[in-house]
Order: sequence, then structure tokens, then C-alpha cells
Amino acid sequence: MLKKNTGPEGGWLVTCDGCGREILAQVFEDRVVVMDKRHGGRHIAVIPRCELLKIMGACSGTPGNPPEAEADAAG
Repeated sequence: MLKKNTGPEGGWLVTCDGCGREILAQVFEDRVVVMDKRHGGRHIAVIPRCELLKIMGACSGTPGNPPEAEADAAG
């Protein structure tokens, strides 16, 4: 479940689909921050946007432009 973060950090909060209260991740323009609580500790992973898009096969190093768009522009 996504909801707008009204706090000073901005971005979007990804909350649990089950309870709706637990924040699982935060989505910003340039990164995704994933949070988890296990064995008594809190763990955080920050994934930059370009790295996430590379994993998904859509990043060429230019924010917002997948490789296909650059190839089309080059003609």
C-alpha cells in the first residue's frame, strides 16, 4: 500500500498490505529505502534509482530515459 509521506523527508511510504501500519519502505525520486526488523534489530537497505532500474533492465545512466528511448533519439 502506498501513501504520501507528509513529513519533512517527503516521498512515499510503502506500508504493510495486511495491517496497514508497519512502514516497509520509503520511495524517493532518486532512491528506495527498504526497512526490516529481524532478530531484535532494525535493518535498512538504500537502493539508488539507477541501480534498481539496471536490475529491471531500464537504466542507461540518464535518469528517466531507458536505453530504447536514447536509441530512438539517436535515430
